[in-house]
Amino acid sequence: MKEPIYLDTSALAKWYLNEARSDDFAAFVVGEPRPIVSRLTAVEIRSLLERRRRSHQITTAIVRKVVATFERDVRDGHLEMHALEDAHAILAGELLHRLAQRQRHVAAGGKVGCTHKRPATPPLRAGGQNLRRLRRGPARRLLR
Repeated sequence: MKEPIYLDTSALAKWYLNEARSDDFAAFVVGEPRPIVSRLTAVEIRSLLERRRRSHQITTAIVRKVVATFERDVRDGHLEMHALEDAHAILAGELLHRLAQRQRHVAAGGKVGCTHKRPATPPLRAGGQNLRRLRRGPARRLLR
C-alpha cells in the first residue's frame, strides 16, 4: 500500500490553477491515495489567492471558486485535513530560516561570478490508470 502524500500550498496551486507543471502534478496526484493537507495549508492557499488577486493575476470570482472547491474537496474527503501542532509550526519556522540562509549563500555566490546549479529533479510518477477518480475527485484546475 502506498504511503499518503502531503500536499503543500505550492502543490495545491498547481492543482487548482493553471501553472507551470500543472499537468505533471495532475499526473502524479491521480494515482496517489487521498492526499493530506494541514490547517496551515488552508490559510496559505487563501493568502496565495489573495496575493494573486491583488496583483491582478486572478479575479475575485476565481478566488471564491477556488476557495469553495478546496473546502468542498476537504468536506467530501478528497483531501484529508490534519491539525497543525505547535511542533509542526516550530519545524516549519526552522526550515524557512534554513532556506533563507541558503538563498543568501546563492546570492552571495552569484555576486562573485559563481553559478547555482539545481540538482536534477526526478521525474514525477505518472498515475494515469486512475482517471475515473480524477473525474469524480477534486476539481482539477479551474483556470485553463
